[in-house]
Amino acid sequence: MSRGGIFEYSWCTANPSKVSGIYADNPAMERPAFQRLRTLARADVPILQVCGALDPLLGAYASAIEAIYRQFGGRVSMMIKEGYAHHPHSLRNPKPIADFIEQSVQAVRVPAPAFVGDNFVRTAYYSVEGFYRDYPDEDTSITCRGPLFSPCYDRYEFSVPGTPTSTAVIVPSTAAAGMPWVYRAGFVFRDAKIDQELLARGFHIVTAPVTSNADGPLIKDWDVAYEYMIGHGFSKKPVIEGAGGGAGEMYAWAIENPDQVSCVYAENPRMRSALAKSQPLDNLAPLAKANVPLLHVCGTLDPWFKDNTLEVESDTNSSVAKSKSSSKRAWDILHSHQTIRRRLWTLSSAQPRNRDFSEPSPESQSNPKRRSEFCAPRLQARLQCRDVLPYRARGCANTPMPFRRVPYSR
Repeated sequence: MSRGGIFEYSWCTANPSKVSGIYADNPAMERPAFQRLRTLARADVPILQVCGALDPLLGAYASAIEAIYRQFGGRVSMMIKEGYAHHPHSLRNPKPIADFIEQSVQAVRVPAPAFVGDNFVRTAYYSVEGFYRDYPDEDTSITCRGPLFSPCYDRYEFSVPGTPTSTAVIVPSTAAAGMPWVYRAGFVFRDAKIDQELLARGFHIVTAPVTSNADGPLIKDWDVAYEYMIGHGFSKKPVIEGAGGGAGEMYAWAIENPDQVSCVYAENPRMRSALAKSQPLDNLAPLAKANVPLLHVCGTLDPWFKDNTLEVESDTNSSVAKSKSSSKRAWDILHSHQTIRRRLWTLSSAQPRNRDFSEPSPESQSNPKRRSEFCAPRLQARLQCRDVLPYRARGCANTPMPFRRVPYSR
């Protein structure tokens, strides 16, 4: 507690292999211990900090410990007591703290999956969303966040033979049948709601390797990583996912490999690729021909919305109209598309241009499961849809995406 936290963190960071877990109450910390937090995180020592919301030590030390430890991939949970300062310490009902200590002591490390090989770095992935909960025994509400209150998954970084940089894979607690996975560009941040929902459904999340010796990722490196993953039992048709500029790179790979894609999900995409043979906006026909469903989640104020997502929508419609399918078949596809679009638009807070759709119910706008349902069934029953399914949120620009946070009360 407080000054005792200085000695606690000093000893624990110097002896990480001798620690099963750390409980700290309104702690402080000295500079050398801050510098050793990475070593503590690599040893996978879980931390629980209980703090008063008005305590100056929260901003000066506890929040800094949380941010640094989380960035290093360590497991740190917070309980912040509303309206309290440095005193009283701890909790009147010690059950949450005792539960944390018991779980830490009894924890058994799950063996690493075979596909990561012998040389890898394992860290923890979990949401940073806070839950505002009423604790009657404490006569206040407490903001709770971290792996003690949210699902926690192992994230592995390892080298795929033949690629210049590491590949990152977040592993679900239980893999779904058929080993479905998401193949995406860019680091998976801790507010990635879609990835978290798909992890809960048994999907692996794979971040493709990106070389540091070129202006962007190389498709051949992603081909090598793809072959490596399916060689270890992963599905041959992953979900393709990307946001912003990363979406354009993933689109480029999908266009080069349309028969190896189950669907494409993009958030505020910029349809440009640094090293593709042709820009994605100029070459969407392969995806339309392969019946690959597309879903964009966009803000109407996003600067890339008009020149990217709306262009994808227009070009995909043209690709369907020019396809070699019979006119009846093309009409069936478009009709199916319109039905799906009408259902998805019930999630939106804005009406599409030139279309008469009803406004959604307020409770539907913050539900991450609705959008993950677009990706989850693709490996079992793919929709016969050749058009883009854009989702627009009124008044939203590029961030935050795709959901706003809603306080949770028990």
